[in-house]
Amino acid sequence: MYKRFFHKKCLICFLIPVRRTLFPQTSAQHLIYRATQTFSIVLFSSFVFLKTTVAQETVLQRVADYLSPFTNFTPQVFQNPALQYYQHQNGRTELALSAHYKDDKKTRIMQEGEGEQGFQFNAESWNKLNALSRIWGQAFYKNSQTFNIRWNETSDFQVVYPYVMADTLGGDLKSEIYSFKGGYAREQRTFLWGAELNYRANMEYRKKDPRPRNIVSDLNGQIGIALKLKENYTLGTSLKARKYKQTNNVKFFSELGVYKVYHMSGLGMDYVRFSGTNNNTYYKGKAYSGSLEVYPRLKHGFSLAITYNHFNFEKILSDLNNLPLNEMTENRISGEISWRHTTRAQGWGIRLTAETAKRKGTENLFGDATSGAYKQIGSAQQYICQQLFSQLLFLYENKRSARFHWSISPYAGYHQIESKYLSPLRRLHSEMLNVGIGLNASHVLKKCLLHFTLKGIRAQSLHSELVLKEGSTEKKITEMLSGNYDVLSAHQTSVQGEARFDYSGGLTNKTLFVKAQGRYNRYSNHSESIHLSLALGLVL
Repeated sequence: MYKRFFHKKCLICFLIPVRRTLFPQTSAQHLIYRATQTFSIVLFSSFVFLKTTVAQETVLQRVADYLSPFTNFTPQVFQNPALQYYQHQNGRTELALSAHYKDDKKTRIMQEGEGEQGFQFNAESWNKLNALSRIWGQAFYKNSQTFNIRWNETSDFQVVYPYVMADTLGGDLKSEIYSFKGGYAREQRTFLWGAELNYRANMEYRKKDPRPRNIVSDLNGQIGIALKLKENYTLGTSLKARKYKQTNNVKFFSELGVYKVYHMSGLGMDYVRFSGTNNNTYYKGKAYSGSLEVYPRLKHGFSLAITYNHFNFEKILSDLNNLPLNEMTENRISGEISWRHTTRAQGWGIRLTAETAKRKGTENLFGDATSGAYKQIGSAQQYICQQLFSQLLFLYENKRSARFHWSISPYAGYHQIESKYLSPLRRLHSEMLNVGIGLNASHVLKKCLLHFTLKGIRAQSLHSELVLKEGSTEKKITEMLSGNYDVLSAHQTSVQGEARFDYSGGLTNKTLFVKAQGRYNRYSNHSESIHLSLALGLVL
């Protein structure tokens, strides 16, 4: 049985070491992270040992095909694990070690910091087990430091906002992320089915006051099925479930005293009654989603994908007998419709994507404490955030030469954010028009591959507004809101590029590669940012 899946020669698998000092102290949490380590060995070994199906074309041509923008032209369709069966023609495993640096001073909201540096390891694979089965997976590790995070001591800000713990000092934050994914799809006579499991663990901490210690566990499972229709098309549907948990604790060891810890509730408001010294919280959430897809099996024609996602979580104060302080509910609908036509010499495509999300936050109300417990006497929906995003993209790829491919992809998009705190009224509104163009080129030589990508992006603010009526009069909170508003309402011009070199000399169906990426952003508020990364890797 195992000879069918693995090479005869044994390779040494890579295991990312986890410092013991970062493990949670409880035996249950310790067991979870030990299980995570064991799973990383099993999953990564499957990447390294799994046979890759090789077509008649060379490994460099296969890499060039993977780098083609048409490979992931319909990303929402391939979120259904059953339709992952059709994503690639040939199998590939890629291992990469990279380092990155980001300087984002005054170009991101304060809660997300002013930049980042670190390194990461990524192993991903998509392979054919046989004529009817496909398997894929990913193992990812990231070790980084985010600079000068302010007004946020909670991890996963984009997941749990606005209900984060915050203080006025902040600082750099160290982070370690582990992520594992595995999936399987199989073709039957008249239909396909597939399943995928994804787990992410995140540990963040700081070694000076204030000292957050955050641990995130995020588990996703999905199943999908697709029915073969007549001629070219397949009709698919999928169901997905998610379980999310984060423990968020902040401590102070300085003899000079402690800083006030805020429990933020949106647009600078905070839950004053419980702010101060209640610094131990946790978040528990769950989500479910469903999707519907139509996809052309021959990869030319129309495709369609519609997804609905429902997510809710509670923020709970551990210090007060697990008091449920806040609850958040988010409903999100996303859609993608595209058309593509490809021949051996060239390809055309057009894609329209749209997404809308509405997030509603509720503050629970409590009476006086009795025997150390607070009885809930009511609730009030105070926070609402709505987002709308749409984009229209055109793609043309020229493959007239077997060794030289190039493509061009202009696009235009629209993004709107409307965030409100109802009483006292606070409102932030932002509308952006995004236009850009991307250029790709790949040149296959005898023993090497050269790949280049260049993109230009312009984000133009159409309308923005910040309204603050009453509420907190603290100067530092007002400065935070004004700074974040300046970032969200500024025009932005960006240029980004990528250069990759693959070399296959002396290797059998493998390549070594080096990849460099860079991005420069300039804003109308006279601020700018730079992102740089360098990766070394191996394609099997």
